Amino acid sequence: MAEPIVERDQNAFHFLFLELLENVLKLAENPGRCGAYLTAQIRELVGVRTVALLQCVPKAPEGWHDLVSICPERRRGEIPPESLEQLAFLSHEMEGPELWSPAGPPDRGGAVLAALGYGDSLILPLNVGRQRVGVLLLLDVMDRAGIQTITASLERLATVLALIFRNAVLYRDLERQVVSRTHDLLWRAEVDRALAELYPCLISPDVDIEEITTRILEEAMGLTGSEQGFVATIDPLSRTLVIHTFSSMMDCLWQGGEEGRRILFPPGQDGSYPTLWGHSLNTKCPFYTNDPAGHPSAVGVPHGHIPLRHFLSVPVMLGDEVVAQISLANPGRDYTERDLEAIGRVAKFFALAIQRMRAEESIRVLNTELERRVEERTNQLTVSNHELESFCYSVSHDLRAPLRHINSYGTFLLEDYGYLLDDQGREYLARLQAATRRMGSIIDDLLTLSRVSRTELTEEVTDLSRLARDIIDTLRETEPGRWVDVTIEEGLAATGDHTLLPLLLQNLLQNAWKYTSRVERAVIRFGRWYQEGEPVFYVSDNGAGFDMTHADKLFKPFERLHAASEYEGTGVGLATVHRIVLRHGGRIWAESEPGKGATFCFTLPGAFSTCAVS
Repeated sequence: MAEPIVERDQNAFHFLFLELLENVLKLAENPGRCGAYLTAQIRELVGVRTVALLQCVPKAPEGWHDLVSICPERRRGEIPPESLEQLAFLSHEMEGPELWSPAGPPDRGGAVLAALGYGDSLILPLNVGRQRVGVLLLLDVMDRAGIQTITASLERLATVLALIFRNAVLYRDLERQVVSRTHDLLWRAEVDRALAELYPCLISPDVDIEEITTRILEEAMGLTGSEQGFVATIDPLSRTLVIHTFSSMMDCLWQGGEEGRRILFPPGQDGSYPTLWGHSLNTKCPFYTNDPAGHPSAVGVPHGHIPLRHFLSVPVMLGDEVVAQISLANPGRDYTERDLEAIGRVAKFFALAIQRMRAEESIRVLNTELERRVEERTNQLTVSNHELESFCYSVSHDLRAPLRHINSYGTFLLEDYGYLLDDQGREYLARLQAATRRMGSIIDDLLTLSRVSRTELTEEVTDLSRLARDIIDTLRETEPGRWVDVTIEEGLAATGDHTLLPLLLQNLLQNAWKYTSRVERAVIRFGRWYQEGEPVFYVSDNGAGFDMTHADKLFKPFERLHAASEYEGTGVGLATVHRIVLRHGGRIWAESEPGKGATFCFTLPGAFSTCAVS
């Protein structure tokens, strides 16, 4: 080895040291090359038999080091690695460079240096703050002349080298984290993709359980790389495990054809499920094992079953209830927590699908029962209504004859024996005749109401405007001395029964005529307006009106909102109107205010304009 330059020219040494430092900084991105360059240059400049650079192993127990470089390289095979490791370990408590001697104490490497046959050696710890990142060993310094200059220069170099090592460790950690995070994101994206593929199938009411389980098994096997698997549901009543979809590993248990491929596993007498696949159902916890034969729940596999090298099973939960199961096997690698997490997410989607299907089945059962009850109740009401209408019709007919006789005999009595009665007697007789006539009117109205319900509709075009004019003309003839302002809109027509529509208008217009009898300037209107495109007919007046709080009684038979002493009537007319409108598929309602008149509105699906027809 040539004479060290530090002995020949200290200025030249400082110049070369600065050049060394500059080159070290250039190689900072590659600690391995930087270390090899550095050890070679130090050995040449200083005059040392061996230069070794060791780096602390990140996240390893204290005192573990990697040999980054050694010069000359042949020393790598000559010096026992444990000797270098021991020197590095002994330097761990050092805060600065120290010169060790083979004659020195054991805790300062004396015994190790002596064993290696090395003389005085310079040990430089590489620290960043209080963190040890490595150590530079100058073993067997051949000449101690200028050692202080060498130590001072190398100490400055050690600071830079420590930062290079620390930054390299940080960079590798960051790189590993980025790679790990990238892999994790890619994995989660793949799981999200699988769930997105499953979602339309799981929410569609047109997809049955077999198709759902088939799609779930495909995605679960694809996510984990599993070669085998099955997807099953649990019957809510018998708790039998029903395997809907399975791979070839369970063919040995299937004895049927391709149609309705299902395998049933009932629970034991204690309600538990046997063997390895039953473990997740019994514990309600997902699990995986990469040693199925050694699992506590394993009892072997059936004859013809494929060998199980790895097994994963996830129970599908709705609250605390196990409703289904996803089980997989043999991915060609070990299962991991990541696999369990992914299938757990698939299981949650599967649980929502089962919940939806159960709800739909409950709704179907309820609808079927509701339809049955509605049909049964409708039939009962139909029979009851027919019986009631027949009874009313029969009673009305049976009552008319006696009433006619009573009224007739009252007339005979008044004509033939009226002179024998005093004024009070004749008044009693007049009241009797008035009561029979009123009873006759009520019976006639009841017969009309019954006929409205029983009559078979014969639809034809009816000119409502002309019909209204005829009704008003008849009313004017009954009271020729009364003046009423009547306006009837032209061109109103509807398709309906030719006997019921006249009865409808007659009752409404008679009502308006009656309840405006005490108004000095009576006004009646019959017209049409539109509500959201639908024609609405109306009959309005400015008569007595009524309180809308009693509107619910308006269309009920014999319900009157005014006393009979104020306005005559039987209380059946509006009930008849209501029934006619309903039979034509329309709606009727009223709007009023006491003392300000009333407006009756009704719709008829067959309404149109006579102008349009012409």
